Amino acid sequence: FFFLMIRRPPRSTQSRSSAASDVYKRQVEEVPKQQDKIEPFPNNQIQKIKNLTPTQRQEYRTHGLNLIKNNKVGVLLLAGGQGSRLGFEHPKGMYNISLPSNKTLFQIFAERIRRVAELAGNPSKLLPWYIMTSSVNHEETKQYFWDNNYFGFNDEYIKFFPQASLPAIDLNGKVILETASSLFMAPNGNGDMYEALLRNGIIDDMNNKGVEYIYVVGIDNILGKLADPTCLGYCAKNDFQIVSKWVPKISPTESVGIHVLRNGQPSIIEYSE
Repeated sequence: FFFLMIRRPPRSTQSRSSAASDVYKRQVEEVPKQQDKIEPFPNNQIQKIKNLTPTQRQEYRTHGLNLIKNNKVGVLLLAGGQGSRLGFEHPKGMYNISLPSNKTLFQIFAERIRRVAELAGNPSKLLPWYIMTSSVNHEETKQYFWDNNYFGFNDEYIKFFPQASLPAIDLNGKVILETASSLFMAPNGNGDMYEALLRNGIIDDMNNKGVEYIYVVGIDNILGKLADPTCLGYCAKNDFQIVSKWVPKISPTESVGIHVLRNGQPSIIEYSE
């Protein structure tokens, strides 16, 4: 996961549709005065797992498990997307990825959270689980968990909250209408996570539960090791505010993003860029 710091502009009386069009125009029409300076991360800011000694790895893992055992860790799942590109018109987390078990993404993630809590000796055998949905799948996601008895969780440990929506625009920067008198609204992406946590009272819930570390993962990341104890221990033992975990590209043409310094600031360059 990564954090992107954005300075909020002054509030405007401009209409939402007009503001959305202006943002689009600035993105596609403005020519940068100078090209971004892209550099690799310094080696002293990257830790390769394979370079850790067995003692270091065990130390980080043990510390991470202790954090989980003492209820200091929560998991945030970014699950606002639909499975449309998979030919599945439902929340992506409900998608059956054709494993022999026929488990959905939501069930797989739920079982992984329960398992890491068990490994840590957490008395509740659960971790606080926060699921960010969107306007298009919030109710269906909640109903799916209800129908499946929350996969062993309960209302005390699992919280659903929606990201915000923005007016959708076409390739010409024009807002799209849903009806003659209403705008077509679309989820505004994972970047709304920060405000959504505040807006929906999730930060307060984390504070009330004593959560100090949040492990963030996207619904698409089926290989994600939720609440990875080694990663958590590495972050905590070194007193880092943020640790971003990733795997290297297997080739320059592989369709995955990369971590870089953009004009001296941590950034992600997506493969589509």
